Amino acid sequence: MNRWKLSLVLALGALQVGLAHGAEVTGKVLWKGPAPAVKALPSDKDASVCGKSHAEFPRVEVGTGGGLKDTVIQIVGAKDTRPPGQVTLDQQKCMFVPSVSIVPVGWTLGITSSDPILHNTHAFWQDGASAFNLAVPIQGMVMKWKADRPGELKLRCDAGHTWMGAAIVVTSSPFAMVTKDDGTFSFKDVPPGTYTIEAWHPLLGKKTQTVTVASASSAVAFEFAPK
Repeated sequence: MNRWKLSLVLALGALQVGLAHGAEVTGKVLWKGPAPAVKALPSDKDASVCGKSHAEFPRVEVGTGGGLKDTVIQIVGAKDTRPPGQVTLDQQKCMFVPSVSIVPVGWTLGITSSDPILHNTHAFWQDGASAFNLAVPIQGMVMKWKADRPGELKLRCDAGHTWMGAAIVVTSSPFAMVTKDDGTFSFKDVPPGTYTIEAWHPLLGKKTQTVTVASASSAVAFEFAPK
């Protein structure tokens, strides 16, 4: 069980912006209550590259106006017609960059390292099953993994950098993004219809609501607070 509850407010506007292209859905994710302290974990290996400490992951980070960072928002049920592409995950000073990212189903994740040391990226599905286990022994080398099903992944480094962590959401939706530092998000050209909109945070879990996208604006709210 999580020690914290998520405080989310998704202010969603379904605003018609083009007769042929659908509507824009915007919103913001908020943390209600005092921001929890972020624990610093000691870096006890490869200190010349990694430094002496890093913030724990996953964590609650609150930005401008109480916005919650690193929350994945996606509109479930929309059809993705984009051609496959590639998303890059780097390892910089013994941290995954970005710490939270999105990979569409059918796309490739390219795992690289800016560090001149061995890293080993090991990813696990929510049920504990291993998704991939890829070493990057050479700086600038790229290892690839193709996403074949939706779900959430938690990453770690198996090369002794025990503080390293990250999360990936594999999605079948073309409308998915990580909230900005102030907790905001925006999707353009969403076809009219009724959808499930999902908010997922790697520490705080998942919440869903229903949103109807039409010519008139609509609002959906998630309310959570720390214990």
